[in-house]
Amino acid sequence: MRPFAIIAALALVGFLPVAAAKTPRPTETERLAKLLNGKTPGKAQSCIPLSRAGGSEVIAGSIIFRESSRRLYRNEARGGCDARRIGSGLVFRTSSSSLCSGDVAQVVDFTTGIYEGHCVLGDFVPYLAPPKS
Repeated sequence: MRPFAIIAALALVGFLPVAAAKTPRPTETERLAKLLNGKTPGKAQSCIPLSRAGGSEVIAGSIIFRESSRRLYRNEARGGCDARRIGSGLVFRTSSSSLCSGDVAQVVDFTTGIYEGHCVLGDFVPYLAPPKS
């Protein structure tokens, strides 16, 4: 009878909720702070060449353009471009070879092709990480 009690106890332990062993996911604000940590903001620019725009990502209401591992640009768009859902992204409308303040970014669901909203780009603030030593 004793082996049955031990097996039953072990099986019961498997059904008990486990205390939060996972670390909590960081908030958007925390992700943005971590991304900018250690980087020095520069003077805001009204335009950046498309060649410097790299990939874009929306974090805590800011559009982040990654030029390289050391430099990124933060843009506070007006109108709120929320492209954080899986399958959504930004499409930029520009009439030149640069992204500029005043250009329109559209949020698109790439799986359906449906436009979900838009925003107007603001100034681009460069953030530069110090050189690795």
